[in-house]
Amino acid sequence: MTRAIRVMVSAGELSGDSHAAALLGNLRNLGHDLEAFGLGGDGLVKAGLELLCHQRDVSVTGVGEVFRMLPRLLRAYRSLLRALRERKPHLLLLVDYPGMNMRLACHARKMGVPVVYYVVPQVWAWRAGRAKLLARDTALCLCIFQFEEEFLRSRGVPTKFVGHPLLDDPWFRDGFPDGARARSTLALHLERPVVAVLPGSRKTEIEHHLKPFVGACRWLADRRPETQFVLPAAQEGWRAWLTDLVRSHGGDDLDLRVVGGASRQVLAAADVALTKSGTSTLEAALSGTSMVIAYRMAASSYWLAKRLVRVPHIGMANIVAGKRLFPELLQKEVTSEKLGMNLLRMLESPVSRESFLTIRQRLGGAGTARRAAEEIAEVLLSTPFYQRARPNS
Repeated sequence: MTRAIRVMVSAGELSGDSHAAALLGNLRNLGHDLEAFGLGGDGLVKAGLELLCHQRDVSVTGVGEVFRMLPRLLRAYRSLLRALRERKPHLLLLVDYPGMNMRLACHARKMGVPVVYYVVPQVWAWRAGRAKLLARDTALCLCIFQFEEEFLRSRGVPTKFVGHPLLDDPWFRDGFPDGARARSTLALHLERPVVAVLPGSRKTEIEHHLKPFVGACRWLADRRPETQFVLPAAQEGWRAWLTDLVRSHGGDDLDLRVVGGASRQVLAAADVALTKSGTSTLEAALSGTSMVIAYRMAASSYWLAKRLVRVPHIGMANIVAGKRLFPELLQKEVTSEKLGMNLLRMLESPVSRESFLTIRQRLGGAGTARRAAEEIAEVLLSTPFYQRARPNS
């Protein structure tokens, strides 16, 4: 009988948890019996991961938060390093989260454990020197953006573009979602304009963005009083907290509704989104929704980012498009008036459908998790670890 292939997983972010869970499921669909353990979240646990550390204990935003959580991060890292040494996996699967994962990759390489990196660190944006470490420490890097493949290959990194995991989601897989149906589900007026308000999925992000976002909604409502505003809570338990926070920022008399979850329904229903920079910009683009992109962070984090990050745009939708389709505001530019003016402009002159289709095309097609699983299976087949996992002849 074939012994299970031991796969150690390290996925420290919420999005990485869902991506890795889909990947493990597809590896099993290829006929591989897996014993998976490591760092992840609820999605990976459902996919059969033996949880050594939960991602909620290592999720951080900004330099200041890293220092505050350093003891907890060190405990998690030491736990994973101990598991790597003692359980000797046949494969180490890393998902994003480079601060910890790049170090684990180095240790795994020294032990002879093949490393596959899925959702590769954004070395094209900052810390390009990490490409040398990826070339040294990984057996394969699986890219979710097409432009990453060329960048990494030119620097000697074994790389394969597999497409973006969002296109595996049923919500986006078959084209633009039905906006009218989404409005009906959310009990929104079909003929009045809708603005989606997405200040972030972490409390620190929300605290940085919500006040100017609410101010922008008020600015727009003064000029377009028929506008409806919808704010999806990243967690169901946050609805009351967010509702109180909106009121404290002067939004008590706005037509602004806080709904539990349903961020993709809200984006589908919206004419325009006011969103912080991040994956939400791609979700908006795949919904065919114009947007205004903003980002604020702690002053120390911004000081560091300004000196390290080298990208022409802060919004991933603009980066994929290769031009600034959607307005971007950063740090001190994130004011109620500037955000409101740009929202009004997007409402009156939305981005063309052809531009949204271009973004979709550049993200690949459905089947990302399956393609990634097939690439990982090839890595396993080429290693002595896989041979030892097979029955004796």
